[in-house]
Amino acid sequence: MVDRSWFARNLETVIARPTLVGRFLWWLLMSRLPFPGKEARLKPGVRWGGFASFGDYLYQKDGPNVSLREYVKSSLRTALRPVVFDVGANLGTFSLFVCSTRPEATVFAFEPIKNTFLGLQRNLEPFTPAARALRLAVGSSCEELVSFSLDPASPATAQVAGMSGVAAPEHASPMTTVDSFMESYSIDRLDLVKIDVEGYEIEVLEGASGALSKKRIAALCIEVCPRNLEGFGKTARDLFLTIRRFGYSIAYYDPRAASWERDLTLERSLAFDLADVLCRPE
Repeated sequence: MVDRSWFARNLETVIARPTLVGRFLWWLLMSRLPFPGKEARLKPGVRWGGFASFGDYLYQKDGPNVSLREYVKSSLRTALRPVVFDVGANLGTFSLFVCSTRPEATVFAFEPIKNTFLGLQRNLEPFTPAARALRLAVGSSCEELVSFSLDPASPATAQVAGMSGVAAPEHASPMTTVDSFMESYSIDRLDLVKIDVEGYEIEVLEGASGALSKKRIAALCIEVCPRNLEGFGKTARDLFLTIRRFGYSIAYYDPRAASWERDLTLERSLAFDLADVLCRPE
C-alpha cells in the first residue's frame, strides 16, 4: 500500500509541473516494484535508484550536472589508475559517473545516513570492490559518533548537528578525516576529492590539511552554497580563503556558456549562489 503522506508530497511536484505526469507514473511504478536501485539510467548499462521522493529522482536521475562531469574528465584525464574520494556521496551519482567513465578507478564513497547509505551500497554493487561505500562522516576530527539533522522535504539531505551519543542510529555515524583515512588505508595520493556536505566543507578541508599542504590531492571538486555555510557560522569568503590558504587555485565551468573560468578572483567567486568549483594546486 502506498503511504498517503508520501504520495501527497510527490504529487505536489507533479501538480506544479503537469508535463511531468508521465514521468511520475513511471517512477511510481518502478519505485514500488521490488527492484531497489533500478529506477533511473545514468548511461547505458548503469541503472540506479533509492530516491526519497519524485523531486529527488528528477534532480538526480541523469547523474552529476554538466560542471561536475567536466571536472571529472579534466581531473582524471591523465591519471592511470585514479583514486577518488566522494565525500557526501548521497546515493552515488558522482561515484557512479566516475566508475562508469573510468572503470579502473578506485572510489571511496562516504555517506553517514543509514537509509541513504543502503541505497548507495546497492547502487555501487556492480562496481565493487573497486568502488566502496562507507558509512562514515568526514570532517575536521575523528569522532566516535556524530549526529545529523535531516530535511523533512528532502530526507536524503542531512547536515551535521553535533557530537552526540544519543542520536537515533539511522541519524548518526562515526566521523573520520581525509588525512586519517588516507593513513589507515596507506593512500599516498588522491587524484580527485569531491566534497558536498551541506555547509561543512571547510571542516572537511581542515581535516585534509596534511594532504593539502603536501599537495597530495591533485584536485578538489567542492559545492559552494553560501546559505548552507551560514548554518555553521561560515561564509563563502571563508571557504575560498581556506582553499587559497592551502595553495589551491579555483576554476569554474559554466555549463550555459560551455566555457571555463580559470583562476577565479575572490570577488568573482563570491558571486555564486550555488556552484561547483574545481580546485588544483597552484
